[in-house]
Amino acid sequence: MIIRHPQEGQKLDVAGLNEITVLIDRSETALTEVAINAWTPGLDGPPHVHERKEQNFLVLDGHGEVHIGGRTFQAAAGDFFYVPAGMVHQTISRDPVMGLGIFSSTPFSTPTRKATRRLPSTSTRCAKRAARRLRSRALAILWRPPR
Repeated sequence: MIIRHPQEGQKLDVAGLNEITVLIDRSETALTEVAINAWTPGLDGPPHVHERKEQNFLVLDGHGEVHIGGRTFQAAAGDFFYVPAGMVHQTISRDPVMGLGIFSSTPFSTPTRKATRRLPSTSTRCAKRAARRLRSRALAILWRPPR
């Protein structure tokens, strides 16, 4: 079990574009990373891909845009986004944006063979099929609070 207050997390500067406060590092779990991200308006990073990680993102404060798979979505506090592994995405902040990011390595593509071997071959095939279906969607907005 890991219990950590955000003030205890390690702060990382990402190329001067945003600050990440790491709450759970990938060295502490088998497949998951958790961080609080803070973006400064006008300092938008380039579109990028996480080949082996799914990303879940909850906007905690601020507003901006999320570009995923060639589509653009408005993002505001309370919006939750899911980005499949391997999908190009980018966050554009219009005012200071803070969000909670949860990354999960996909067990069928993780470089650790031990994680892959734990899945029976039928489960691995099912997971790969599910990943292909998810990649075919540009973005799933899983939940948006009423406004």
